[in-house]
Amino acid sequence: MPGDIHTPPLLVQMAIEPKSKADQERLGNVLAKLTAEDVSFRVSIDHESHQTILKGLNEGHLEGKADILTRNGIEVRIGAPQVAFLERPTRRAEAEYTHDKPIGSMRQFSSVKLAVEPREAVKGYLFVSNVAEDAMIVSERIEAAVTIDAIVPLMSLFGYGSALHAMSRGCAAFTMQFDCYAPAPPMPKDDPPFQPAIGMSA
Repeated sequence: MPGDIHTPPLLVQMAIEPKSKADQERLGNVLAKLTAEDVSFRVSIDHESHQTILKGLNEGHLEGKADILTRNGIEVRIGAPQVAFLERPTRRAEAEYTHDKPIGSMRQFSSVKLAVEPREAVKGYLFVSNVAEDAMIVSERIEAAVTIDAIVPLMSLFGYGSALHAMSRGCAAFTMQFDCYAPAPPMPKDDPPFQPAIGMSA
């Protein structure tokens, strides 16, 4: 595979489980073929749950792969889509270790100091509205085309396509592209740790 192929960020992941041992064997073969054909599709195994994790560009991308499995007669349980978060430092941290060990008449000695800090500051969310001032709705129809550009957390867009279609009676559509990574909001103290790789059974 050429090394200069640019792969967009793989932002969404979901867990799948085969319903039988026979499906498990066939699942591995089909997934291997799909990953060979699509550089923007990855498959891994979660070390804690031992579930198969599909990782792709967006919700529709992974739903398409799940449809291919169904068309190949493979029965799987599909988890809810999750945001594929990245871990990164948010503040500077330092650590130091000294190794000092005598060995016979010799002595091993070394000292290491490590500092980790954020590479760049990330600004907050930005909302930009390009709605024309003379845009009007005249007879639940749009007189002029309206385009709204917004930066939105990816987890807020799961299921948005279906909701938008219903609200607009099929007159509205949206497209999505990756903008940037940003710090995730803090979890409430009474919530369990979030495990993005584990999907809820659907």
